[in-house]
Amino acid sequence: MAQTADEIVAVGDRFEMATGGRSSPISLKSHGTNKGDATTEDSTAQVVAVGRGGADAGLEAMGYTPQLKRNRGQLEIQGMLMSLFAVPFGISSGFYTALIGGGPVSLIWGFILVGFFQECVAVSLGEIHSCLPTSGGPYYWSHCLAPRRFKHALSYTTGWLYLLAIWMLDLGTHYGTVILIFGAVNIWYPDYVAPAWVLLVATYGLYLLSTVVCWKLDDYVPMLDKINAVWTGIGLIVITTTLLATHQLGFRSASFVFTNYDWSFSGWGQGFTFFIGLLPGCFVMCGVGFITSMSEEVAVPTKQASPIPRAMVMGIPLAVISGLVMILGCLFTLPDVATLLAAPGGTPVPVILSTVTGSQTGGTVGLIFVKSDLCLMYEDSPLYRDFKRRDRLVGISYVMQRPADGNSVANQFVSSRTTWAFSRDDALPLSSLWASVDNNSQPRNALFVSTLVQMLVTLLSLGSSSAFNAFLNVGIIGVDLSYGLPIFISLLDRRRTVSSAPYNMGWIGVGCNVITTAWVAFSLVLFCMPIAIPVTATSANYAPAVLAFFMGFSGLWFALRARKTYRGPPANLNLEEHH
Repeated sequence: MAQTADEIVAVGDRFEMATGGRSSPISLKSHGTNKGDATTEDSTAQVVAVGRGGADAGLEAMGYTPQLKRNRGQLEIQGMLMSLFAVPFGISSGFYTALIGGGPVSLIWGFILVGFFQECVAVSLGEIHSCLPTSGGPYYWSHCLAPRRFKHALSYTTGWLYLLAIWMLDLGTHYGTVILIFGAVNIWYPDYVAPAWVLLVATYGLYLLSTVVCWKLDDYVPMLDKINAVWTGIGLIVITTTLLATHQLGFRSASFVFTNYDWSFSGWGQGFTFFIGLLPGCFVMCGVGFITSMSEEVAVPTKQASPIPRAMVMGIPLAVISGLVMILGCLFTLPDVATLLAAPGGTPVPVILSTVTGSQTGGTVGLIFVKSDLCLMYEDSPLYRDFKRRDRLVGISYVMQRPADGNSVANQFVSSRTTWAFSRDDALPLSSLWASVDNNSQPRNALFVSTLVQMLVTLLSLGSSSAFNAFLNVGIIGVDLSYGLPIFISLLDRRRTVSSAPYNMGWIGVGCNVITTAWVAFSLVLFCMPIAIPVTATSANYAPAVLAFFMGFSGLWFALRARKTYRGPPANLNLEEHH
């Protein structure tokens, strides 16, 4: 039976959810919450979520007790999304793969192409989220939209894919930051190769710092997100302006920047090589739906003031524009590609910054803008003095950033909320422990276990760039699949769920759903392929093996226990026919 949520039903209360001038009743069926609450009887009511009270009433209608603080509005959510995108860092992390995958053409036009696809994803997710605004996100949607006999299996699978993806991308963010830090070190010590244990300890340190910020400075994180969004914009301007102003090697021609396509490094041939170069755009924008995990911490999830759908749809164009600013600055001043591909640790951007500026200091300071919130650039700081004299070692100054940058904190926040939401529905081992909330309205245990899982998985890398790429690919695959499943189910249901959604894009939404489904199917194949052939231990793509391992674990847990305990989200919203 098709299921939707044109309006949400509140048991025992009557509210009204604005739906573009239309409203109609639906019935709410619940098997009770995972905390052992009594089964709720069928009832019918109209719901309108207005302000915190209405938002909490809508959440209760979906079977959950409000537990988190609603302290985020439009600016905070938009800032958080831009922190999650971390455009300079995302581009830097995928620059090596983009050079192998065709170079300038893949970087520029591939970035724009990915932006188009991700905007379709954002529109599609925004429609569904406006009906069902919970921190569960994709797995909750799959459960509510799927036919009755498939809903538990689809919801469980979607939830594990989504959680795994967020864990892996959070891991990639922390590990990638450490790689860039040592890229700054290599500006000063080109022959230095950091031992695996050094990379591991540095990554663990960053995990702990970002976790402490999420735990102890929760009330300040919304402000941090806004500051980080502004800092990212400033950083992009500083990086691009500096590269164009110094241009020690001269400028590349416009023909090179916009039309040069070199497929010789990948071995894939002229056609498929282009798609290998899509990684920077995918890494930057694949997290567009992550902010749905913050649904229970936004003030007013309604059509009139819905931060999340609006933030997603606005966020992609902002990411594309800001990304192109940095890409164009790098390409117009690009050093020799072969030299960049030989960069230590597979990180060409530190080499670009130091070579183009003609200064080790300039390259290092540029990296601070690539991956940090606030650097200690006040007049009396060592970094400022070193920059002015340009005669002392400042490579290590890259680590002089705030104890945990906004990108890492935002990822850690989303990771903990997703872990908490999935545990709330008894889908994970020791779910009752991870689903608890402390006296400060924080899912502290979920934050800790999320960090612990990532630290354990990081052990597998031990300094391997192949492992790092596998984590990123698994993250992108998992995210795309978890986005695609509820969207595809909605399409099969002829979009009856979103036909009267608060955020309804009409025929544009239909087109976005179709394009998203096709993009997900293609990306599933793309990100399982090696970046270069013939395949070596370095170029091999281990993402399928990593994905199979974790999904195998989730399947084993389902067979041992979850099939008996997991019943999906507590409320099923059954839509009556609307005419």
